[in-house]
Amino acid sequence: MLPTPGPEKSLADFHNFTTQKLKGRTKQARVALAAMLTGGHILIEDIPGVGKTTFALMLARLSGLSLKRIQCTNDMLPSDILGPTIWHPGQLEFIFKPGPIFSPLLLVDELNRAPSKTQSGLLQAMEERKISIDGNDLPLPIPFIVMATQNPNDGVGNNPLPESQIDRFSISFRLDIPTPEIEVEMIQQTDILQTVQSMPQLLELHHFNSAKELVNNIFIHPDLLQYVMRLLETARRWPQRSMLLSTRAGRDLVLISRALALIDQEKMVLPGHIQEAFPYVCAHRLGGDKGVEFGQKMAAQILEQVAVS
Repeated sequence: MLPTPGPEKSLADFHNFTTQKLKGRTKQARVALAAMLTGGHILIEDIPGVGKTTFALMLARLSGLSLKRIQCTNDMLPSDILGPTIWHPGQLEFIFKPGPIFSPLLLVDELNRAPSKTQSGLLQAMEERKISIDGNDLPLPIPFIVMATQNPNDGVGNNPLPESQIDRFSISFRLDIPTPEIEVEMIQQTDILQTVQSMPQLLELHHFNSAKELVNNIFIHPDLLQYVMRLLETARRWPQRSMLLSTRAGRDLVLISRALALIDQEKMVLPGHIQEAFPYVCAHRLGGDKGVEFGQKMAAQILEQVAVS
């Protein structure tokens, strides 16, 4: 069972709330929660104006994680993310001023608008949970989760992410334009920020700090691990794929599947958890510079081809 210090602070309540309030985006909220429980990074790709940033702010509010936000532009420098080193006349030395990266939840808006040099400022942080400044290693908060949005790569002024950075995102998804019924509700909202701030905090920091152990305790049968391997091997042979699925992708697939089982209060991973996680874990990797939507279509085809047993 899930460790719930109170009904309003449980993972089950988080899932139930998003099901009721984030209409049309329940699946994305569910898998985003699974990624956050594993400390995984999240990439949201879609056209401007469909609510990518609002969705991220809602998740931050509900999860209770402290958030800092970066709006990427084509003239950004790595120091705008990591923090600058400034000469301090009084102390006659350079002093490092921590940047917004020192936050449990870092929202990076329109990451692919930033130049490649600036994008690379996130590589070490996303992998090692630390940054190196002037020869010193500085640890980042625990948890440290990057939630980035990006515009489709065929847009104006975009710099496609390199494969090394794409692979550091545990999951990706699109929000898409909602159904007309849900869109009618959305366009009538007069103060989106107030809507976000009025949402309850359903989780606390200790949920995330203990989640890794809880996720790792979810059993996955060796037969299902072989199913994971068949999915990976089929995807690696897929002729239209942009990237070769890495070992990290396989690890993320197992972790997200375990986290989904935890959310469902299951003691073991079921085949449905792997099938649910696979498109989210692999779409950005399979699609590469062709985008998440292209990768999602490939992931669906691969799932159809590979049998559970």
